[in-house]
Amino acid sequence: FVDLCPPTICQNGGTCNRLPLNYSCSCLPGYSGRNCETVSNLTDLCQPNTCQNRGTCNRLPLNYSCSCLPGYSGRNCETGLYNACSPNPCVNGGNCSRNVDGFTCQCQPGYIGRYCDQDLCGSFPCQNNGTCNKLPQNYSCSCSPSFTGANCTNVNGASLCASSPCANGGVCTESGCHFHCTCQPNFSGSNCEISHLCSPSICQNGGTCYRLPLNYSCSCLPGYSGRNCETDLCQPSACQNGGTCNRLPLNYNCSCLPGYSGRICEKDACYPNPCVNGGNCSRNVNGYNCQCQLGYIGRNCDQDLCGSFPCQNNGTCNKLPQNYSCSCSPSFTGANCESGESLCAFSPCANGEVCTESGCHFYCTCQPNFRGSNCDISALSDLCSPSICQNGGTCYRLPLNYSCSCLPGYSGRNCETDLCQPSACQNGGTCNRLPLIYNCSCLPGYSGRICEKGYACSPKPCVNGGNCSRNVNGFTCKCQPGYIGRNCDQDVCGSSPCQNNGTCNKLPQNYSCSCSPSFTGANCESGEFLCSSSPCANGGVCTESGCHFHCTCQPNFNGSNCEISHACSPNHCVNGENCSRNVDGYTCQCQPGYIGRNCDQDLCLNTTCQNGGTCNRLPLNYNCSCLPGYSGRICEKGYSCYPNPCVNVGNCSRNVDGYTCQCQLGYIGRNCDQDLCGSFPCQNNGTCNKLPQNYSCSCSPSFTGANCESGEFLCASSPCANGGVCTESGCHFHCICQPNFSGYNCDISALSDLCSPSICQNGGTCNRLPLNYSCSCLPGYSGRNCETDLCLNTTCQNGGTCNRLPLNYTCSCLPGYSGRNCETDLCQPSACQNGGTCNRLPLNYNCSCLPGYSGRICEKDACYPNPCVNGGNCRRNVDGYICQCQLGYIGRNCDQDLCGSFPCQNNGTCNKLPQNYSCSCSPSFTGANCESGELCDKTHDQLCDIVLGTPGCTIEYNCFYPALFYPAANGCVLHINKIPSQATSYKEAKTHLCASSPCANGGVCTESGCHFHCTCQPNFNGSNCE
Repeated sequence: FVDLCPPTICQNGGTCNRLPLNYSCSCLPGYSGRNCETVSNLTDLCQPNTCQNRGTCNRLPLNYSCSCLPGYSGRNCETGLYNACSPNPCVNGGNCSRNVDGFTCQCQPGYIGRYCDQDLCGSFPCQNNGTCNKLPQNYSCSCSPSFTGANCTNVNGASLCASSPCANGGVCTESGCHFHCTCQPNFSGSNCEISHLCSPSICQNGGTCYRLPLNYSCSCLPGYSGRNCETDLCQPSACQNGGTCNRLPLNYNCSCLPGYSGRICEKDACYPNPCVNGGNCSRNVNGYNCQCQLGYIGRNCDQDLCGSFPCQNNGTCNKLPQNYSCSCSPSFTGANCESGESLCAFSPCANGEVCTESGCHFYCTCQPNFRGSNCDISALSDLCSPSICQNGGTCYRLPLNYSCSCLPGYSGRNCETDLCQPSACQNGGTCNRLPLIYNCSCLPGYSGRICEKGYACSPKPCVNGGNCSRNVNGFTCKCQPGYIGRNCDQDVCGSSPCQNNGTCNKLPQNYSCSCSPSFTGANCESGEFLCSSSPCANGGVCTESGCHFHCTCQPNFNGSNCEISHACSPNHCVNGENCSRNVDGYTCQCQPGYIGRNCDQDLCLNTTCQNGGTCNRLPLNYNCSCLPGYSGRICEKGYSCYPNPCVNVGNCSRNVDGYTCQCQLGYIGRNCDQDLCGSFPCQNNGTCNKLPQNYSCSCSPSFTGANCESGEFLCASSPCANGGVCTESGCHFHCICQPNFSGYNCDISALSDLCSPSICQNGGTCNRLPLNYSCSCLPGYSGRNCETDLCLNTTCQNGGTCNRLPLNYTCSCLPGYSGRNCETDLCQPSACQNGGTCNRLPLNYNCSCLPGYSGRICEKDACYPNPCVNGGNCRRNVDGYICQCQLGYIGRNCDQDLCGSFPCQNNGTCNKLPQNYSCSCSPSFTGANCESGELCDKTHDQLCDIVLGTPGCTIEYNCFYPALFYPAANGCVLHINKIPSQATSYKEAKTHLCASSPCANGGVCTESGCHFHCTCQPNFNGSNCE
């Protein structure tokens, strides 16, 4: 096979079109000729589509140039900043080149397709043990002896067994004009085409075997799959953590042990441990349960009963199992030490001062340097002495206190913590102090919060031996000679640019070609046939003289081939750029930040970087340095104050750290999210007044103190418990108690025992406490007296069983239900699609699908989209689907056309039958495939009429039947020619070898003995010139 369209046939970018026994070239505008070798109408070089990606075309003498839009480059603006060839999308060794559609792949011989992903030899097109040879975008077949044809489908000779008519390993033997097939076990039929493969051993693991035409299929038991049901989906490791594997049709699921879940029971409810504060996790049917340490309660032991400081007046909180008790300071009583019996018992005098009573009031004798009714005001002139706030922090005076406003990068009560400790920023990064935080300016090639990520050169991004170095853009690659690209992933010699067997030499970021003898040019594209190869560049006129040619050059060009341009005089490159001549006239080496044919496009226009950003010029690119609070490629994202991070009507302003919030009165915090009055600091109905970054309390009458915590009315604090009536007498109070209560504060029950049997209900145990009691409830009960039954009849829904736990409960749900109270029905009406049946499992469900459907919820339809081609009808069954094929088609998907391989020989007609075919043979031919010829009437002995005879050499006859020959006794050949309406006789004749025109593409057939030979036309070869 000769390819008339080699890469170099059409010059000057022309495209080669293959024609029968010929080719033609589609030339680019401005070129003409058989091979596009002639420069023609130069005025049309700037046709609309010359410059791609909306580039502007500039007409030049005998040439043109393109002014590209920002972000594009190349001769025709075909190259964008986006590199569609990195990583290389072309497989099987294909070479990638960019174009306006993104990329194109130049495939290795024998591969085609957008990605070179189609292997022409992969489908084994060469039949009868022929060898497939890969060619550029094509293939050829080297046939075994006795076979010919493009795909080795034709039998060369008269051997009946040469076409391997016996299928499935049957042995072919000849007998006269017929053949016979001896079949292997399990096969029968004239061609051993009938399979008896459904023996009991074919389908394993109890699968059922179904016979198909020339095939079989296995219907597997649930939990098994594979061609022969050989795969057990419930292999020992299918379900983890002791789960039980349940076999389903073509699937499986896992029944997990309590506390485990997931597709294969891989999720452990106790890992990681959900129980905090030292709680122990135990798995159960609802997932897990936490056994909490003393003093902790809650689902995850996350509630600290002593964390809210329930014991008042300096009382000590003691942690108990799921409870607490208070040890009170002297003079205080009550479950939470809330009751006191004297004015000074509350220690109203601050700073360790002495409290004395006088009448109905108390008096504080203050120590030196303190004053005020409660000795709570420091007499010192200023708490904000210079040494209070460290590291340059500013001190602010507060009522009875102070606060420090720290410089950026410092924190702590007194600004004592330096956030930029020496190890804050790794890998040589510089620490920048910000308000209450810091950030790191990393060296090139590093990133992360503390410059901990050295990602640029690790792992190595530079391939093909390139050396990686970090820079402000991440990294740059210094490539080995002959490699280019961001990652050195483009091999300049990979596309075989040197034509005509030239050798490609790799140079730094370039290549050169060492040409074979008689070829020249940058890519060895020019041959030795003088002017036919258009050796004169740039419109030069070629003339021949003897064995040499001469180029008459156009103005501004010289050199032996007019290859030297004077296009750089005057200099077309603006913005101080360097002009260099090349084969296209000239090229400009642009300064950073400029692009275009003449470097006349400034990437850093005034509007390039938005929001006041500064544009930095880079080689053929740019980047923007954004003002604080902005980011993005062109500083288009003003993220700091949008949306507003300052809550509670705080005002946001951008700064070098991103933003700062100016809070409304009474609010503090980074985002003004702390409401100083939100925790109700003013006691005893005092009113909280919001101040700048502070608050003050307006107290109710008779109460004083910064937070209105001190009161002068003895009964205001309700010191009498259990409904006792408080009366004042002098500077004391007296409690008149209700029946059955006594004590100074009516806090002692007159009953002999608070733990009477009826106090704690539902079997709860009564615990005696000082002046009180508590109930330890049985699992599943709660409340002060264990009066609440957590396991009511309606607690666990859908038949779930309620399990009582300490102060809690869980529900054991019936299969197919889940949720805290089993309220979720997993088999909702729409759980299983396409008529599937929902099966409830513990904490899960699965779907039993109708035949032909599969998937978790039977969502996959085996017949959609229709897998049956060639008009086949898809029918769902237990194996997924089966195709009911049209006449003459077989195969799993009806993809085998029984007449497609032209099985009927000698011009026989193929008739399509259900899953078979038959041949209607031409006259004089018989056999299943019309392979046998009955050429002459054996009943006649009379030879045909002799038309021409040459004694001792050739005798010719006119006969009714096709041309025949047989060897004569004297070694000559007898020829019989076809003449309609005349009769002939038969004398051991055989088919004339050249009568069937075996030589394709105009080849001349000649006979020699019992064989023929094809003399092929130019540009064709092969045993049949195919």
